[in-house]
Amino acid sequence: MTGFIVHCTANFQDESEWRVLGLVDMKDQTEIRLPSGPAHVPSGLVVDLETAGRALLGFFHHRGPDPELTWKSGEDVLDLRFG
Repeated sequence: MTGFIVHCTANFQDESEWRVLGLVDMKDQTEIRLPSGPAHVPSGLVVDLETAGRALLGFFHHRGPDPELTWKSGEDVLDLRFG
């Protein structure tokens, strides 16, 4: 299965501004493949291509996270940045 983890921020220098698309429920996890090896993330963070595209278009329209989508912020978000 192919999916995406989408992060968004209007100000990358301010760590409190980072958001991740989806739900952070640590009970239900899925394994993802990274160049550095496998990792586990909450299943609710892996979105399909259509949702990732909608988030991208919303970012340019709103100059930040699209308020119509479900974004999560907080310390957990910073731990889920894999780049």
